[in-house]
Amino acid sequence: MRLPPEWLEDGGSPFADVAAIHEAGHMVAAVSFGCEVKGADLGKGSGGYVGATWHSKPPTDLDDAVITFAGPVAEIMLGEALHVEVTENSGIAPWTDDAKVIAHLSDAEYQAAVVSAREILTRQWAAVELIADGLLARLRADVGDVRTLR
Repeated sequence: MRLPPEWLEDGGSPFADVAAIHEAGHMVAAVSFGCEVKGADLGKGSGGYVGATWHSKPPTDLDDAVITFAGPVAEIMLGEALHVEVTENSGIAPWTDDAKVIAHLSDAEYQAAVVSAREILTRQWAAVELIADGLLARLRADVGDVRTLR
């Protein structure tokens, strides 16, 4: 993965990579449930790197939870690939705002959603990285990036 040149301040930041992997994780999971994925954006906000992914509603609430968890699970998987310990202070924040979706899930459903997200991303990790690279290069991923997954 590579950082856009304009973001290489003070030696660069791995957090852009984390944000790109996060959004790519959402995109790949959404495609796996047959959602129409419109795209994703990545930008630099005042608090760091931010992203957003747009897709149609998945078939079930549990599928929606899997798609939601796929972002933070992708962050964890990136940390593992880079041999970075994932802690609260590592910059790879596993559950952040995405945790709110679990409010209506049982413990078993929550665990199943996390496991399912990891399984999907493990099978499609090359696609996750490819989409993340596109996000870093263009600050946008679109339908063309998703077509490579089908």
